[in-house]
Amino acid sequence: MDIFKAFYNPFDFKSRSSRSEFWPCHIICVFTVSLCQVIHPVLGILSVILLIVPWLSVQVRRLHDLNRSGLWLLLGIILTPIGLILLIYCLFPGTKGSNHYGPNPLDGDFVHSPSSDFKAQKDFEDDDIKAKIDQDKF
Repeated sequence: MDIFKAFYNPFDFKSRSSRSEFWPCHIICVFTVSLCQVIHPVLGILSVILLIVPWLSVQVRRLHDLNRSGLWLLLGIILTPIGLILLIYCLFPGTKGSNHYGPNPLDGDFVHSPSSDFKAQKDFEDDDIKAKIDQDKF
């Protein structure tokens, strides 16, 4: 299990994250910010600045895995009780199979990237070329 998986794609706000990706990231961020805040307030602020984007992105992706919009996170930030409810909601398993936000992160090692889209397109084009060659032989 790779506990730093959420930090590899910090600007991905469109796909899905499983619980095994969300919780280590959440715990690391909370622990790091808390520790830095205890050491020195300025260090605490710097740690928040460095960790805010990966932390927000993994939370949005976790909501996507639960088939919810990432906008719920905005409401959770503004209203603390809703934020606590969302945090508890993140304990539940995600939707099975694909949903509006993409394939299930637990179904294989699918990683959405522009290169995977290109590979899928290239495979499709290769199949078309093979089909045309087979038609020309007959």
